[in-house]
Amino acid sequence: RTSAVAKPATPAPGSGPPKPQAEEAKAEPPVTDDKPLLAIKPAQAPSAVADAPPPTGVKPSANPTLGDASRSPTSSARALSWRRDGRLAAKNDLSPQLDEAIAALAAKMGPVPKVAIVGGTSFHSEISEDLLQRLAIALSHRAGDRAVFVTGGLAGASATFARHVGERAKMFHILPVGESSGFQYGVDVQICRDQKEKRLVLGRISDIYISMEGGPGVAEEVLLAYRRGALVVPLARTGGASSGMYCFPSQALQRPSRIPAELWNLLFDKDAHVQQSAEAAAQIVMMHIAHFEQEDPYCMELIRGVFEMLDTTRVGALSCSDLHGFAARMCGYDQGQVKFTGDFEAMCASEGWDRDAGVNLREFQSFITNRGSPGYCTAKDLETILLENRQEAAVKKAQKLLAPSSGKMRLAAAEAIFCRLDAQRRGALGCQEMRRFARACGFDGSYEEWASEWAELCNIYKWDSIHGISKEAFAAFVNDDQAVGYCSDLELDGVLQFLGGPVAQTGAVAMPDVEALLFRMIDRNRDGVISQQEWEQAMAHVRAA
Repeated sequence: RTSAVAKPATPAPGSGPPKPQAEEAKAEPPVTDDKPLLAIKPAQAPSAVADAPPPTGVKPSANPTLGDASRSPTSSARALSWRRDGRLAAKNDLSPQLDEAIAALAAKMGPVPKVAIVGGTSFHSEISEDLLQRLAIALSHRAGDRAVFVTGGLAGASATFARHVGERAKMFHILPVGESSGFQYGVDVQICRDQKEKRLVLGRISDIYISMEGGPGVAEEVLLAYRRGALVVPLARTGGASSGMYCFPSQALQRPSRIPAELWNLLFDKDAHVQQSAEAAAQIVMMHIAHFEQEDPYCMELIRGVFEMLDTTRVGALSCSDLHGFAARMCGYDQGQVKFTGDFEAMCASEGWDRDAGVNLREFQSFITNRGSPGYCTAKDLETILLENRQEAAVKKAQKLLAPSSGKMRLAAAEAIFCRLDAQRRGALGCQEMRRFARACGFDGSYEEWASEWAELCNIYKWDSIHGISKEAFAAFVNDDQAVGYCSDLELDGVLQFLGGPVAQTGAVAMPDVEALLFRMIDRNRDGVISQQEWEQAMAHVRAA
């Protein structure tokens, strides 16, 4: 399926392209899996690699341990909610250990906005260093303890900013294990193994990003940040990536609606005085800090939890398919995916979303908190979504625990369903047969809508759209809990009952008795008796569903 590509914004006019910048290469010691991913040390002290498991504490104090960060549950794909797997290629490379270390570091920084400074290791524009010095002084006086600053711990932009902020604000410098910034002020954080992971961390850790000059590395960090919904303040007049080069996200150069045009334009105007541009950037950052402080932390946590639940591919943005599930669940949308694709494109045009990049956290937040929006949700609505998701996850987990040897039974059930669908005994299921399976799973669209879904499934899973799929491919489709066609034990049983008719002679064993399975699910303490409390909990789940 093709899609329109958003036209890039035209950056402010400037001089010729500056020389590309790259961070200074540093020797990287061999790192084994037993070394820490998060070590926090005073910036001026030499870094040392400890052999304790991450995360470690803050030195030279009492070394408090950073606790593991809890994460909101992610809902698995439901049957016939066909996920667009094309975005999987954009999935980040964070390991679970690094992901937890980033969350732990963010918690350690506190519930205040994080402001990251990203730029090259040297200055190419004659005004860049002066501009950054003035901005650092202005922010350190105005932000104080209302924000935390984050740098990459290298020469150039990071060193200049850290030197002029001084002791007036908290700073953290992100570095690979075994390296030190050598800065007089701030705290070194050894959280990554190399420069590639460092860019992933910098793109994930902050709420506001100030970019100056820069090369491909800066563009990559800003792209990761912008997709997450962070505010980007590009000092575009300094050139380089910050002016739109090196695949810098074009939409990050466009003025956010709440920022006055006269302030935003000063970031691009090469004829303006350096102090004017520095003052404009400082005001923009402080406006966002004030906006952050006015937000209800509890509501933001709910919004973030729902966003992470919908973002099944963990790329920090919601696709058309992700939002279709949200619309069907919370907004009463009862049309198929094909119809919603057109509606999604219309929303992208009206809301200013990038259809290909997806909807980031800030855009999703604006969409569901605007009372005039079709996606408006109250805090109670968000609580309900998260509660239902946790309940569904708990039920699936219980089903797996209750059937420790259900692998053979699931394969047998899949084989029985296949045989009931394969009425012509071709040994394959085509578009028409799979539509019957889709209807058994809840699909109520027209034949034309299903034909479009079938074509996309064949494209995603590399099926033969003419001959159909084999018994083995069908079994893998319904048994892989990461596939969009996954069915639970109860769903498989429901499909069998829906299809009805005699089962072909396959030698398949029968599915477990559904009444016995339900009894075991309700009888949580396994005493063979359903108590009043167990019954009320089960009925509450049924009403919620």
